Amino acid sequence: MSEAASSSSAATASSSKKNDVSTEDIERLLSREATAFQREIEVERILKAFKLNPYEMLDISEDATPEEVKKRYRHLSLFIHPDKTSHARAPEAFDLLKKAESELSDKAKREELDAVIHQARAILLKTHNLPPNTRDDDPRVKALTPPWKQQFLAKAKEMLIDEEVRRRKYVHSQISLLISC
Repeated sequence: MSEAASSSSAATASSSKKNDVSTEDIERLLSREATAFQREIEVERILKAFKLNPYEMLDISEDATPEEVKKRYRHLSLFIHPDKTSHARAPEAFDLLKKAESELSDKAKREELDAVIHQARAILLKTHNLPPNTRDDDPRVKALTPPWKQQFLAKAKEMLIDEEVRRRKYVHSQISLLISC
């Protein structure tokens, strides 16, 4: 092989290697950007979630075990941690996640929350003339419009708001009693 041909093939190999590296760099950059975008979307989802429903904040089902709650909290808290995302409201979302996990980890608070959510489910099933033990995958539930999940979340939200209003009125009345004494 001539010296020129050898030099030419070495230059081609070097050029090809540079292209491979730049492709890898581009892929790495795109992946980083996609992850940053996903972090921002998750921060927005948490901020838009209904604040009185920790299940919605953590984006888990009502029948999640305490271990699943902790695992989901750890995953989300690491994912949206203010040190890892540039979203201006990431600290607020992070605090909301901490509060949601705390409420679901407190057995008494979780039982109260579950009671309200189960009551909302029972009322909604009764509204549709369905037996109280009807499962979410039942064809009658799947055929509902608007969709069952949407109706259920709306009813749970309504009842959680009513419960919070009752709680605040009680606290207010207790404070009034203390002030009048």
